[in-house]
Amino acid sequence: MPALHYVWTSPIDVIVVTVLVIREVGFVAGLAGVAVVFASLPLQAYFGHFFGILRRLTANYTDLRVRTISEVFAGITSVKAYCWEKPFLDKIAMIRADERATLIRSQSMKGLNLALYFATPALSVLCTFSVYWARGNRLEISTVYGTMSLLHVLRQSLNPKS
Repeated sequence: MPALHYVWTSPIDVIVVTVLVIREVGFVAGLAGVAVVFASLPLQAYFGHFFGILRRLTANYTDLRVRTISEVFAGITSVKAYCWEKPFLDKIAMIRADERATLIRSQSMKGLNLALYFATPALSVLCTFSVYWARGNRLEISTVYGTMSLLHVLRQSLNPKS
């Protein structure tokens, strides 16, 4: 719910920020920086989707592990009577290893997504000012800080993190 208003404010932000960036650094440099922000969105969406798949898989392994442990505790007298401790321990350890593997993969995916989220403004600024400088313009502090803040606003309005 905190990000609900981004649905209708994001298009307005994109238009306003793009126009302001273009006015600040020119058409080509402005579009270069804005394009980097837009180019990162599909990759972040893919990472987010893949993270969701891995989280569901982890939840399935967790449910299986908890269910198996519950069955062992429910039938503990049979387990002890027939010396089934070792097979059940091995089965639970195998399920836990699968669960741990999906947790590691999902957290790696989450880390990549956050790294891309935080690296996008820097890459956007680098691209913008590389093009700006290559076109023969002089970098000034007011231009740099103003454009950097606008690109951060654009990143925030397109991909809000709570």
